[in-house]
Amino acid sequence: MKKILSLLFVILFTLSLILSSVFAAGDLSVIDVTNPPSGNPGDTVTGNFKIKNSNLVNPLSGIVFLSADLTHTVDLNTKIPASAITFNPASLATLSANTTSSAIAANVLVPQFIKPGSYTGTLQAKDTPAGANSASFAFTVTVSNMPKLSVTSFTTTSPLTIKEEQGETATGTFVLKNDGNLDLTNLAVTNTVTLKDNDNDEITLTFVGLPTTLTPGNSATITANAKINNEVDFDTYSGIVTVKDTVKNVEASFKLEIKVEPRMCSDGVRSNGVQGGDNLRVDIRDPSSSDRFAPGDDMTIKVNIKNNGDKDMDVIVSAFLFDLDQNEVVEEIESESLEVQDGKSEDYKLSIKVPVNIDVNNKFALFVKAFEEDEEDRNCGEQRRDVDLRRESHSIQLTRVTFTPSSLSCSLSFDATIELQNIGTSQEDDVVARLLDDTLGIDKISNTLTLEKFDKKGDSATVRFRDITIPKDAEAGDNQIETILTFNKGGKTVSKFTPLTIKKCESTETTTITAENKLVDVEVLVSTFNAEAGKGFSIPVTITNKDTKQNTYLVEVDNTNEFADDVFDKTLTLNPGQGETVYFNVITKEGISEGKYTATLVIKTASGILDTRSVTVNVAAGESTFSGLSNLSGSLGSRVFWVVADVILVVAALFFIKMIFGNRKAKKEE
Repeated sequence: MKKILSLLFVILFTLSLILSSVFAAGDLSVIDVTNPPSGNPGDTVTGNFKIKNSNLVNPLSGIVFLSADLTHTVDLNTKIPASAITFNPASLATLSANTTSSAIAANVLVPQFIKPGSYTGTLQAKDTPAGANSASFAFTVTVSNMPKLSVTSFTTTSPLTIKEEQGETATGTFVLKNDGNLDLTNLAVTNTVTLKDNDNDEITLTFVGLPTTLTPGNSATITANAKINNEVDFDTYSGIVTVKDTVKNVEASFKLEIKVEPRMCSDGVRSNGVQGGDNLRVDIRDPSSSDRFAPGDDMTIKVNIKNNGDKDMDVIVSAFLFDLDQNEVVEEIESESLEVQDGKSEDYKLSIKVPVNIDVNNKFALFVKAFEEDEEDRNCGEQRRDVDLRRESHSIQLTRVTFTPSSLSCSLSFDATIELQNIGTSQEDDVVARLLDDTLGIDKISNTLTLEKFDKKGDSATVRFRDITIPKDAEAGDNQIETILTFNKGGKTVSKFTPLTIKKCESTETTTITAENKLVDVEVLVSTFNAEAGKGFSIPVTITNKDTKQNTYLVEVDNTNEFADDVFDKTLTLNPGQGETVYFNVITKEGISEGKYTATLVIKTASGILDTRSVTVNVAAGESTFSGLSNLSGSLGSRVFWVVADVILVVAALFFIKMIFGNRKAKKEE
């Protein structure tokens, strides 16, 4: 009966609209009514109509348009409000006698979440102020079916991340919203999340709170539970979670990350073999949560362990620095075993060095566990503390200091190699390395170095001090040689001590290597060079073995840090009387000042330095050339063609050698 009455009402209502559109009051009428096309919630749809003045003499003035609610044809309680309807133009100032207006647009903003179907109402046009001329007309808007589902806050690129230890359940929530205009009644969840580690230990993923019906405009909070097996490797397990209405064929997806943090105690916290309890209570005293560390720092860890069990225990403390974003152990340290008596506590002190190459933008935590030696599955306690890591603005580390040899007798000499790296965020332009020991009378200072900021090309350098002689009256024993770095306009220093062993000296006499007993002949074919900043040249050196046995020679180019990139050493193995020419490719630094620079050629064997020679480099504007060899080097210009230049230089040098020795031979024959 209700359906029949409802249908009868619709028929009568529609008939009244038709009659009202046919019978206009006065000379004003509405014609050519066009209803808008169907639209989705949130859309603006547009229909149109025209106004006709039937009076053959008088114009109409002040014509306005009046909107009304549009009522759903089935659900009479659902309406598109009159406020959602606007007209363009909003009114007509005048309409001449016996004329028809241009089309008037009727725009309807379809409300969000409104039910689909047809909505009908009566709109009106009339003149003012008397309103003697008016016309009403029917207007219908059809709203389309629009199923729509979304997940707020998370997307396939902005994941929901949940964290927990092995053996625990990680939980997280997300909000599901019906953004369409249809009830969603067949919701289901699927996922592609990786739920096994590489040896098939599992994570069980479930979802709680999925509604049986989700009406338009409403939301539901869903909980994701990830139950983590005791043996699951700590790692990040991720994939896509999809919620779908299988009937309405609408879905929403987001990325889920399950971060399994390390279970410090292998079987979880244990007391007398039972999970949980407080037999070994861990209290991290240092560092505090407000402490900040930088890469390269030594992190001192102070831990108090209290034995709340029923027996004395030998307890080991293990601490490790953990990258929470990368889910990996960065550094780990373990203490010696220490007896902790029943009811008593003991303090432990450990130290972890923060790695230089750590990503300080990540989040870190310090994990500490205490366990009974050989009985971790019976008694184990743990604690975690977040750690703040920041890279300092000015910070340089002494990567390594090497002495060659590291053990020698008095009157002999050694070489020192100092490796350093800028681990701060600022470029350092005034770095100076110093080697110092008052007892041995060592005081060597390097040229000024420039180091780029950390993780940029040029953030590290090597300083070498050659042929440092031990005094003839030096006492045997171990000496600690100090290396000091000064930088940041002298405001910061870094120091490191390196052992050097002095053997017992049987005699204070020294052997001086002279030209007669060098057993090697060194000839620098060209010793003066003109160079241009950023370009290269080649140093030709001939080494001849004057000994009666085969020898291996190491040839180095030193003291080039001020004006050139590192020059690779050369190693030669020569038979008695054999000679060979080697070429050192030297590339000057970009932006160096004009002037005269000196490099040192050092020739040595395993027994020590045999000879040294000096090379002069004149850096000036213009082409880089060999002194005395025309424009051979400078004409090549760019480093890109340096290999070609090297070949040409070799040929030129051989030609030069041939000319020298050819002239000598000619003179002898004369």
